[in-house]
Amino acid sequence: MSFGILVHTAKNGVEINSAHSLKRDMMTLESELGFSTLESSYIRVINWNMPPNIEDLQPHFKKFSLLQLEEKRLTSGKLNIIEKDESTYERFLYADFPEQQSTVTIFVKVNFLNKGGLFSLEKLIKKFNTISKKYNLIEQEGIDTQASIHPDSSNSSYAYIIWAGIIPVLLLLLIIRKVILPRLISLYSEHKRNQCLRKLQEYKDKLANQKQSYPYNHRDVAVTLNSIGNMYYDMYNYPDALSSYNEALEIQKKLHPPNYPDLILILNNIDRVYQRMNNSTQTISFYEYAIRILEQSPESYCLSLEKFKKKLESAKKEQ
Repeated sequence: MSFGILVHTAKNGVEINSAHSLKRDMMTLESELGFSTLESSYIRVINWNMPPNIEDLQPHFKKFSLLQLEEKRLTSGKLNIIEKDESTYERFLYADFPEQQSTVTIFVKVNFLNKGGLFSLEKLIKKFNTISKKYNLIEQEGIDTQASIHPDSSNSSYAYIIWAGIIPVLLLLLIIRKVILPRLISLYSEHKRNQCLRKLQEYKDKLANQKQSYPYNHRDVAVTLNSIGNMYYDMYNYPDALSSYNEALEIQKKLHPPNYPDLILILNNIDRVYQRMNNSTQTISFYEYAIRILEQSPESYCLSLEKFKKKLESAKKEQ
């Protein structure tokens, strides 16, 4: 809703003489001030042919909630009163020009506690100051140089505007966290599980062919069993993963000579399963078993042996 701006002559005055430049200029204020879109606003520009009294001005002052006027204050040639609080800006301007037989009064009331209101009010004040100086309506010291509102209220008004922008963002983040993100995680988990199931079936088919083509204690069989264990592990099926790893380990142990890189890989895979299953007794037994196996390995694999010894020591302390 835009400002309702009226520029008119008081009923008890004579007709406006177009030769008077001030009266003609006052008639242009509607176009000069009529730019704002603030809601619940009241602006009136009145050109009087004789100085008004309190009774003449009272209908307009009823629109104000902060601003009051005393009769004696109208005796001055120019008057500029401003009142502000956390949501309202009120202003009354009175300027008497005896040489032109004219008196100008301007009433301004703006409720700015709405989206963009504070910024539009600052723009209005600057525009008002420009017009006041242009037409010499108030003294220089009466110019409102502070576009900001009452010191106790400007922060709250800015905070209102800031929160008005932040709240939708927070709601969006909440929706993302509570609705969208869980759905994406679910879709990803489902996609990953389907991939694992396809690969698992491929490895099972491969294992079936290998058992027909190779002796059971063949390295390729152990490698495929280890891959099957990996698929079970990725699907969080730890018992079946452990069973496949152990079967692969038994084959690796029987190879002559043992393939220690493959064997150590399987031991590490079994270790990560026990870490997930969180069974300290079984974990300790496995570490002891792994150490016995690695003690028979060449010296070049001593780092793996030391690693499992440290794991065993740590597991016993945590038991």
